[in-house]
Amino acid sequence: MFLRGRRRFSFLRPLLIMFMIAFLVQIGLFIFSFITFETWQERAHFGDSFGFISAAFSGFALCGIIYSLAFQLSEQVRQRRNARALIDSDLRLREALINALEAQTGELKAMRETLGKLLLRQHP
Repeated sequence: MFLRGRRRFSFLRPLLIMFMIAFLVQIGLFIFSFITFETWQERAHFGDSFGFISAAFSGFALCGIIYSLAFQLSEQVRQRRNARALIDSDLRLREALINALEAQTGELKAMRETLGKLLLRQHP
């Protein structure tokens, strides 16, 4: 894992706090408009005056998407490096095993030849 324990999702805390504040502000504005204005038309005009907030939240959402894509890209690069290192170590291990088997095969051939010579000497 890239980050362990509590630090794994520590980058989400500021984002969560920002969305909670925005949600509470929207609820507060809704209650304020419901108490202050008597008709729905007046409430609609009040709500339309906060159009810039919608644009700001859209900008925040776009920044969040860009951050998410950058984070995913960095994770993918890290995973590829780890996979490449694992493949390389696996190849080195296989080469070592092949070399050990070849050496063992050579030793067994030598032992067989020696045993054959000993048997020929004992039984002429």
